[in-house]
Amino acid sequence: MKSTSDTYIDFPEPEDQPEDQPEYQPEYQPEYQPEYQPEYQPEYQPEDKSEDQPEDSKASVDPWPPSLLFHNGCPLLNHGGIARTLWDIIVNLATLYIAIIVPYEITFMRANLANRPTLVLDTIMEVFFVLDILVNFRTSYEVEEVLVTDSRSICVRYVKSWLLIDIIAATPLDLLHIFNIHVSDKMHLMKTVRLVRLVRLIKKLEKYSANSTLVLSILMFSFTLIAHWAACVWYEIGLFDLGTSHWQVGWLAQMAKRLERPYLANRTGGLSEADAYTGAIYFTVSSMTTVGFGNISPHTKPEKWFATCLMLSGALMHALIFGNVSAIIYRLYAGLSNFHVRINELKKFITEHEFPEDLSRSMRCYAKNNWASQGIKHHVLLQDFPEDIYSKIHLHLFRQILDQPLFKRGDARVKKELALHVSVSTHHHGDVFIHKGEVVQALHMVSSGALQLPNGDLLGPGVLFGTWQMRRRPMSSETLRVVGGCSVHSLSLEALQRVLDLFPQWGMEFYRDLQLDLDFDIGPKTMDNFFDCHTDSTAFA
Repeated sequence: MKSTSDTYIDFPEPEDQPEDQPEYQPEYQPEYQPEYQPEYQPEYQPEDKSEDQPEDSKASVDPWPPSLLFHNGCPLLNHGGIARTLWDIIVNLATLYIAIIVPYEITFMRANLANRPTLVLDTIMEVFFVLDILVNFRTSYEVEEVLVTDSRSICVRYVKSWLLIDIIAATPLDLLHIFNIHVSDKMHLMKTVRLVRLVRLIKKLEKYSANSTLVLSILMFSFTLIAHWAACVWYEIGLFDLGTSHWQVGWLAQMAKRLERPYLANRTGGLSEADAYTGAIYFTVSSMTTVGFGNISPHTKPEKWFATCLMLSGALMHALIFGNVSAIIYRLYAGLSNFHVRINELKKFITEHEFPEDLSRSMRCYAKNNWASQGIKHHVLLQDFPEDIYSKIHLHLFRQILDQPLFKRGDARVKKELALHVSVSTHHHGDVFIHKGEVVQALHMVSSGALQLPNGDLLGPGVLFGTWQMRRRPMSSETLRVVGGCSVHSLSLEALQRVLDLFPQWGMEFYRDLQLDLDFDIGPKTMDNFFDCHTDSTAFA
């Protein structure tokens, strides 16, 4: 194999060559490996994803870390593994169940608490909470991005943080009922202490705060849960009033009287559990939403104080939820409104300047397809990133064109410079990508879609086209028209020449292989400019 320097010297002078065919015929070497091996090799190497890798190796990387870890031979749950994540989901669902069911049971089902239909399910929840304590003693954690698997450190951390709350919430009161051990009804409220653990769940959901649907769902659920708790308290106040001397003016007695199910003097009879809960939740929701129809209203002093506090807190919740709803609706329609404004301005501009119909149609088509899209403008999004990360992002975004044989032989430094100069353009059906006679200013690669030649042939995805006549800016010998829709990656010849000047040894290899590796040449069908390019004494410093 000849060295790259020999190859460069052997270029003949243009006047010594016949016009039809140059003497130099570079050999295509698909397995070519440049002799120059730079010492600097950055961490990111896009060429590692080569085509000769097995298909299985190209599968996406598993986003989940291993579920099990081992410390001194003892297994631990990885706090970020899928097993721990699924366990947290189960425990959080159990906590939400407790938050809903327990207040209802100790208020509306207190007369038959030991034989309630949910006793078995409540017992299962208690078992989950007890197991969760054991799991927390065997789960790793992170401190400043350092994984901690030491058992003693895990235990000390858990004891100082959540252990006491978890023990209180996991007290097996329902198991005591099964063994006929009497406990106070109010003791079941200890289970709700576990709601404090939901703070961790809220912190995890903060990264999804941009998801309008999720935020709105959380707010609505929170509002409903508070209304449910308030309904249970409202019923307790009604029961308290039934035990006083003015029991007949309380809201429970008044509602029972209207429904013709009055409470008797010995406080028997009256509303069923379902009717009482329906009235209570109706009152709390209507008060918290500031509607307040008045058909269920406070009469006694405790009821009036509670209703006052409920309306004050409800007004805050109402403002919070509907304020977020307004913001969500604005985000949904702001882009659409801006789109219509720009379209109307474009129509006025077209009318004012009397553009031809075919050009007007192309302008409107481009505007509707590009302005209406919600695509991310990566150059705006990434403008504040440091240079190293910015270049690695570009290496990833434009790996398709950089993996072309023409550029693939360059080392990591070359690809880094090239990636910063690649641009992307999107074109729509019927657009002319380049007219015959226009100056060719870049090397292009079809990323998706297709371009059609005048003879009907198509340039599909992965086709690299342009010109190998680098020094002179030749004119296109073909007219390329977009079929269906097309995305093209482009590397300007001016930027490419600057990179070639920075890396002259790779530049010699590039010029040697350019004509062979270019899939389609849209420049003039002549060899003159090729030799002007390769024999120019100023080509390399």
